[in-house]
Formats: sequence, C-alpha cells, structure tokens
Amino acid sequence: GLPRPGVGAGRDAVRHELRLQARGLPPRARRREVLPAVDNLSLALANAKDNAEDPFVKGVKLVYDTLLKSLKDHGAEPFDSVGKDLDTEKMEAIATLPSPDVPEGKVSIESKKGWMLKDKVLRVAQVVVSSGKPG
Repeated sequence: GLPRPGVGAGRDAVRHELRLQARGLPPRARRREVLPAVDNLSLALANAKDNAEDPFVKGVKLVYDTLLKSLKDHGAEPFDSVGKDLDTEKMEAIATLPSPDVPEGKVSIESKKGWMLKDKVLRVAQVVVSSGKPG
C-alpha cells in the first residue's frame, strides 16, 4: 500500500505527487533530474553556433527543443535572472564581480538557469551579482 501521509504541508505534497502520478506525470524530483541534461544540451548548442547547419548540431537542437517542450507541457519553465535584483527565493549568488554595465546588486551573469514549476521554484538559478563599476 501507499505510505500514510503526515499532516499539513507534507500531506498536501504527497497528495499532489499522487495526483501527478495518476495523470501519468513524473514527480517533481524526476523533472528536476532532467535539468542537467537540458543545461548540457544548451551548452553544446551555444558552443556549436558557428556550425548551426551541421546535421549533427541540428539533431542536438531537435532533442533540446523536444525536451524543453515536454518540460513546458508539464508546467516547468526556465526564468531569466540577468539584470534583475537578487531574489534569494529563486537565485543563489555564487560570486560578486565588478561590472562596467550592470549596477551594483543586480545579476550580471547567470551560470546556471533557474526553473519554475508553475508557481514553485524547481531549481534556483546560480548567479553572479555585480559589485558595481570597477575601480
């Protein structure tokens, strides 16, 4: 049988996951597990932009686009962080660096894309925050 859920938020989370499973959707943890593959495909495509017409690169793009569509169909979407104020609910600052273009306290670099699952954070973005103009 199923484990007996606890009370409060834990019980609600278990019910939510059971509803997803009943609809054939993977649990949140499994959706999160696929994000490193999305990151790697995105990096591969960024590094292959000079060879966009290569059939292999086109195949990688097709896999990437299909994976993004599947995630989106299940309620998961990436969010942008660059140029925004640091939001500690959705972003993890991994460094601060001076920037001639980005004001102090704003995100200047996104090293890992953040993802939302509907209105909940699926994965926080890893970001670099500007410490202001150099010098």
